[in-house]
Amino acid sequence: MTKISVDDSSPSKRHNNFSRRGTPLLISRRALLKDSTSAGALIAMGGVTLLASLPSPAQAAVVSVELDVTLAMINGVECRTYNGVVPGPTISAAPGDRIDVRLLNNLPVNPDDNDCLAGHESNNHGTHVSATVPASHNEEHGLNTTNLHTHGLHVSPHKDSTGQFDADNVFLKILPKDQVASCWEDETFRRHEANYRFELSQDHPPGTNWYHAHKHGSTAKQVSEGMVGPLIVRDPQGLMPSYIEKAPERTFVFTGKGPWLAESNGSGVFKPTVTLRPGAVERWRIINANPSGTAFVSLVMESGDVELWQIAYDGLTLPRRLLITPSNKEPWENYANLAPGNRTDLMIRIKRSAQDASIALRAIPGSFEFLHSEADHSLVALAATEVKIGIKVDGDPVDDEWSEDDALPGPGVEPIEFIEPIRQRTVVFKEVLIDGDMKNTIDGKLYDGVVGQRMNLGTVEQWTIVNETKRTHPFHIHVNPFFVTHVNGAELQPSDPLRRWQDTIALPPMKDGVSGSVTFLSRFADFRGAFVIHCHILQHEDDGMMQKVEVV
Repeated sequence: MTKISVDDSSPSKRHNNFSRRGTPLLISRRALLKDSTSAGALIAMGGVTLLASLPSPAQAAVVSVELDVTLAMINGVECRTYNGVVPGPTISAAPGDRIDVRLLNNLPVNPDDNDCLAGHESNNHGTHVSATVPASHNEEHGLNTTNLHTHGLHVSPHKDSTGQFDADNVFLKILPKDQVASCWEDETFRRHEANYRFELSQDHPPGTNWYHAHKHGSTAKQVSEGMVGPLIVRDPQGLMPSYIEKAPERTFVFTGKGPWLAESNGSGVFKPTVTLRPGAVERWRIINANPSGTAFVSLVMESGDVELWQIAYDGLTLPRRLLITPSNKEPWENYANLAPGNRTDLMIRIKRSAQDASIALRAIPGSFEFLHSEADHSLVALAATEVKIGIKVDGDPVDDEWSEDDALPGPGVEPIEFIEPIRQRTVVFKEVLIDGDMKNTIDGKLYDGVVGQRMNLGTVEQWTIVNETKRTHPFHIHVNPFFVTHVNGAELQPSDPLRRWQDTIALPPMKDGVSGSVTFLSRFADFRGAFVIHCHILQHEDDGMMQKVEVV
């Protein structure tokens, strides 16, 4: 049974570096650089600087969730799940809230002890788990050992502010209840149960995020089977335009099995068809939780009776809504495309004169060739499961509120101004011949638990992620989002909808011998500690296309 409770009597004391909207304060560039590592540091944007840290309120709610990791039959197939359902329960919180999660691993014992033997994996402090190392830990192992990642949240990558609870630490390994393990005493291991605490600052951006398993060696298997769930940070009242605030909401989760219309307590409607009346306006939150390399989702509406408007991406509100029109552009050129791990929020508007309509969201295969189906004018999958949400228009017309004003409040994280001097880094996704096989690597190395990038707290850096392979890889970084400025070396203009904040992005592949690339700015704010960057095709991550990074 799903257990989610809310207690509004607990204080929230931490704050973060995301800027609160509507609080401008001018400051010189010199002062910004001088004070960039202080708790009251400021983020510069377009000639204006916004206050980055504000006190939290005296009281905040505590959202308590219990996740029981167990086997269950889902659509006739035995799967690893949260609470016996797919997707898991929706965790809903507000900025300033605290999310407490009790994670119980009730999966069967692992037939191997490889999580203990994977000595290459170092803990959050850089010390080795074991002196004994198997042939490779960059392969499937410990499939019933798990942990928890909050994808999109800006929270601690190690412990909560008290130091007593685990936070977004993907180096943890929660063993099954009856597992006999030689190393469970190590600080990265938990026997059967882990208690997580995720502290949202008062100015944490509201938006659509998600949670999922992230134990190296079992991530792809567990996520593809359904160990995923929505994690919504709600909009403060009065923040969004009234037509958005008043609109009914639905959350859709795309898994390796297909799309689900999520229910708040978990589970939902598989491959749903939604009935709407003419004139209806709804908000749809869409999470691409499919970890497959064919799971690049393109949003397409073939009927002129239905309008699709994008209002947020990767859990961050846009400065203005964008009309989505059919596009054959590649994922890194299409602002409505979702790579594995991406999310988007849409406003669905049905014209009062509408008779019928359908929406198709399609998983694009690696070749990115489009195949049209003449039957319903939708796009279908090529060598991948079709992802389609049907809309049936029925009933008397309604006059749901709408506005011709496309302005939105923006992400709460403002574009970072390029200020010299700035640290510039290049990270390379490439294939390397290792032990006779071509392997997907980062900077020519498989994941080894050694820190590959070390950043100073509070600093702004420019990163260029280079793709020297002939396929698209979705790059993802934990804890801190990034602001995209260039694709394939070309600077994005201020009006380009691709110039935005994200935490996951499709890297263009090598073409005609020229590497693809994405360049972004990021500020490593609020939290010291180790976390990871990796390919969000999660089998690639398990196979070693991951790198440990650290903020000091």
